[in-house]
Amino acid sequence: MPHLKLDQSLVDEARALAHHIVAPVIDYIEAHTTVAIERATLRLLGVDGVDEAGVPLPNRVVDSARALLPGGILRPFVAAMLHHQLDAQAAAEAVGRSDFSLQEVKFDDDPLAKIDAEIRRQVQLGVERIRARRAERSVMVDELGNPPTPWLYVIVATGNIYEDIVQAQAAARQGADVIAVIRSTAQSLLDYVPYGPTTEGFGGTYATQANFKLMRAAPRLRSLWPDNRGFRRDLRDSGQFQADARRAR
Repeated sequence: MPHLKLDQSLVDEARALAHHIVAPVIDYIEAHTTVAIERATLRLLGVDGVDEAGVPLPNRVVDSARALLPGGILRPFVAAMLHHQLDAQAAAEAVGRSDFSLQEVKFDDDPLAKIDAEIRRQVQLGVERIRARRAERSVMVDELGNPPTPWLYVIVATGNIYEDIVQAQAAARQGADVIAVIRSTAQSLLDYVPYGPTTEGFGGTYATQANFKLMRAAPRLRSLWPDNRGFRRDLRDSGQFQADARRAR
């Protein structure tokens, strides 16, 4: 890789100035939270899916307990899990149905230590799931290796994940090393995106978990056959796709 010949003293000075600028911002951030952070903590516990209106359950739980967010969502949520003897997913679904509401957990409550211990256990399980996937990826890289650089990079962005799969596989057959599915325009400005596989987008395809999983599974689907006639129709009806779609959800 080319090496930039920079004056290290100037680099050190720039870093010191940057630290001076952002330090008070970091202090402020560490003392506050956001709905996005609280939704992410619920997802770490395994909360997924949507309610009957198509609203993601992490969003629904957080929105139902806005007044509790300064103290974080985990204590009241895990307290409800323990009280009702439910796992994280079942508790979120119950909150989504308005079966019960989350309550503030006070520092002088007797079960606080039990609640915090369960939070640590649940978070550890979530971290272990992430580490397991990273380990799985490392094994695949060790087994398959990486192609020599420079890599050939191809973009697909039809808005329809099934069409994206067709184009991605055609690119792979022609030697593409990296295939990027461009996400729908302004997706980052949306509060949430459709759940599951999607067939409509604007300037790209929605980045959903289901779409990610379908694209990663694309090499196993039969569009790799030389004759792709009728594949777009068959893809949605194929047993392989149905199995992948269920896993994606």
